[in-house]
Amino acid sequence: MSYYGKGAIEVKSAGISKGSLDWEAANAMMEAVIDITKYTSKSIDEIKDFTPDFVIILSAEAEQAKGMLTGNPLIIVHHFPITPAEPTVSEAFYRALCNEMENFCFDFVNEHIKKLI
Repeated sequence: MSYYGKGAIEVKSAGISKGSLDWEAANAMMEAVIDITKYTSKSIDEIKDFTPDFVIILSAEAEQAKGMLTGNPLIIVHHFPITPAEPTVSEAFYRALCNEMENFCFDFVNEHIKKLI
């Protein structure tokens, strides 16, 4: 999102609770030339003073936190697939997920932030 919205958007990311870096996800992102290894997981409590224009909810669990939001943001719900338990499919899964997320981010910025095409 930051890449496509560069100079026109401030992106904050948080979850219901803090987590640790998923190295398989990081490897898939590296293949797409996006380094997420320096990002840290934040909980929604850590960004409570931020008043967003948009909130993108990525999971059913996160939908429960809508009441914790400040302001009156446009809420967009887009559930991405959940990581499969079988390690044999995870590499392909993360590559496909990375592509899906990139397409979503491009489309979101193009529609809501600035025209890219």
